[in-house]
Amino acid sequence: MKHTPIIRLNDKSLPELLALFMVEIANDSEYYDELAFCLLKDHSQWTLEHFDSFSSVRQCAIIRALSWADKDIDFDGLGIDRQAFLLPLLDRFDDWVIFATINSLSGISQPHLDKIAPYLHHANAYVRSASVIYFAKRLGMAHKDALIAYLDDPHPLIRETALDELDEMNELGDDELIKIVSNCLNDDDNTVKDLAAYIIGSRR
Repeated sequence: MKHTPIIRLNDKSLPELLALFMVEIANDSEYYDELAFCLLKDHSQWTLEHFDSFSSVRQCAIIRALSWADKDIDFDGLGIDRQAFLLPLLDRFDDWVIFATINSLSGISQPHLDKIAPYLHHANAYVRSASVIYFAKRLGMAHKDALIAYLDDPHPLIRETALDELDEMNELGDDELIKIVSNCLNDDDNTVKDLAAYIIGSRR
């Protein structure tokens, strides 16, 4: 299915798109994602060449669009190697750029477990969560024991992520999953506790 922008951006010139892209809008990543999509669709080479001139929020929008825009944009035909562009971004000092990069690599690249592995121990819980998801999607049941261990992680986001990924494992039987998840019914975090209750209820 082709992507339909939520705002009217057809036939906008590069300067017009950039003017819109530079508007400051708080807490609205979808707006920037739409502009990043249009910039990549019509001016991909220019956008990537000038990537470092954009703020973190806008860089993250471009990174996200590189992942989900492939149904509308023939990146290969344009000579754009998205994986080669994204991998060096893992070395940035901006946690949100790293977070967005791991998420995008999860959707478009060949496995790079060795490059993502260090971020399983990152100080930022969102970066760690993205890394846990990356490994779970790539390794499947081979990552089960690691996910179970993450249920004891100090940060509730990691525990929540582990529950989500265990629930996604179709090979995991209902009884085994319920036994694993039951330990989280007494979690200190309400979100984790509620998710555990939901998973158990859905499997009974």
